[in-house]
Amino acid sequence: MKRNILLLTAVVLAAVMLTGCILPFMGIKVSYDLEEEIFTDAKLTTKVKKGSLFEPEFLFAEDVEDLTFESFDIAVLAGETEVEFEAADVLNEEEAVIGIEISIPDVGKKDIKISIKLPVDEEPAL
Repeated sequence: MKRNILLLTAVVLAAVMLTGCILPFMGIKVSYDLEEEIFTDAKLTTKVKKGSLFEPEFLFAEDVEDLTFESFDIAVLAGETEVEFEAADVLNEEEAVIGIEISIPDVGKKDIKISIKLPVDEEPAL
């Protein structure tokens, strides 16, 4: 009887892992520090699988114009350590910039924080 329960538990756990679900011990938390009136309130991912590729998109609010990823100070930190990333603009069909995409090739094993802020001396174009 005990053997059947252990076998069933192992099969269920294997199925969950194969579907890509993130169990509490398999993922890391992602937190964000974004400019409030610049980005939309889109639902952002709060948990990713350890060591995986992560590519979040941050879309601009409708009234924001003339900003690109180069307009921002972008940082991705795991504790106090900087995480390697690449940033790019998100374009619509008319080739207009509608947001920022960040590509993190390996999120590592520690919780990460993504910070996207305008430099202190720059005012947003609303």
